[in-house]
Amino acid sequence: MAKSFLIQTNLENILFPVELRNNPRKTNREYSKVVTGIIDGNEIDLNYCSPVYELTPNSEIFPKIEEIFRSNGIEFNVKYYHINHVRFYANYIITDQRFSHRIGNTNDVINFMFSFQHSYDGLTKYKGIAGYYRFVCSNGLTIPVDEMKKYNLVIEGKHTNKIQSS
Repeated sequence: MAKSFLIQTNLENILFPVELRNNPRKTNREYSKVVTGIIDGNEIDLNYCSPVYELTPNSEIFPKIEEIFRSNGIEFNVKYYHINHVRFYANYIITDQRFSHRIGNTNDVINFMFSFQHSYDGLTKYKGIAGYYRFVCSNGLTIPVDEMKKYNLVIEGKHTNKIQSS
């Protein structure tokens, strides 16, 4: 994540309406579609793309992740970020003690983390990273906890129709 461009926000602010339309201009196939969004009451073109691009609104991703946690009684904290209303990031820290891990006989407790990224401009892959990670630096750098690596998971892909199955 390019931290210098990130704007911290809330869930409501990343759930603005979006749609995929035909580009009204005469263009090549790679730019024949337009992703538009309504941000602060204004319609904005967010991406020019090919018919292969699969638009998945944030409303079909982030609320569903949270619903999975809530329906299973899993306590969590989340922080949302965006870059120019086209790239989106959520960092979920599972605070539920059932999922915490104590390192050896120490007071060092590691929580399960799930980070998810998505974009409307196609420059950031659709990606979810889950596992036990230790914060190393105040800039957000984390490293996986080796003894818990069997629980790590990465889901990623391009913005094509395969995005729906993940």
